[in-house]
Amino acid sequence: MSEGADTILAVPAGPVLRSPKGPTVCSLHRPTAETLVLGPVRRAGVWPSRADMSLGGWLVGWAFLSGMILMGGLLWLLILGLALCLPVYWATTALESGLWGDMALAVLLEAGLLALLVLAVLAVASTGRWVTFDRRRGLLTVSKRPFGWRRPPRVVQSRPLPDVKAVQLVYGGISEQVLPQSPYDDHSPLITQQYDWYEFDLVFRDPTVPRMSIASGPDWVWMRQAGREVAEFLGVPLIDHLYHGPST
Repeated sequence: MSEGADTILAVPAGPVLRSPKGPTVCSLHRPTAETLVLGPVRRAGVWPSRADMSLGGWLVGWAFLSGMILMGGLLWLLILGLALCLPVYWATTALESGLWGDMALAVLLEAGLLALLVLAVLAVASTGRWVTFDRRRGLLTVSKRPFGWRRPPRVVQSRPLPDVKAVQLVYGGISEQVLPQSPYDDHSPLITQQYDWYEFDLVFRDPTVPRMSIASGPDWVWMRQAGREVAEFLGVPLIDHLYHGPST
């Protein structure tokens, strides 16, 4: 029996994750002929490009979207400014009245709000996960950004590339996410939206760690294309357990 057939029989058809890590968008790129990297992208491919619509419609669409983002950003800045200014006003009033206890509480509240703001910004700037397949070095590495302001990704996991036995694509099931009914209205009511999600796994020869999830999300078309590319790059079988269309 060939290794490909043996691999397909031995690997479970269910996902590694219990639920997806959000509807994420990933991309594959090749920095060199011997390196393939799977990582996040800044722009999802759902917005029409110039090739899909007229130049005028493209400009109008982007102008409208930018205006909505700007208005939403200004509203959030206004809310944040009020939240930061109220403790300052409280501290100033307490100082004028000689209420030292109230002034100390206001200063502590302002410091806490500023600390939370800084931590939130650093947390957002620390997101990102990159899986690198390096045939020249024979290594598979997983990199993440350390906590901080846009620090360079750091390798958190590595293993020999020949340990990868196969690439697997599986259907994860149905998940839910809570979204505003209108993405352009900050006061729009929230709705619960269901979607099918899928998982991109690596199958290892190590029986103690048989599989590792490297991507999850609702885009099965991209996942199938990426799975074929990674499998061909590594020279291993592709196990396609997706429930959409033919696998070839």
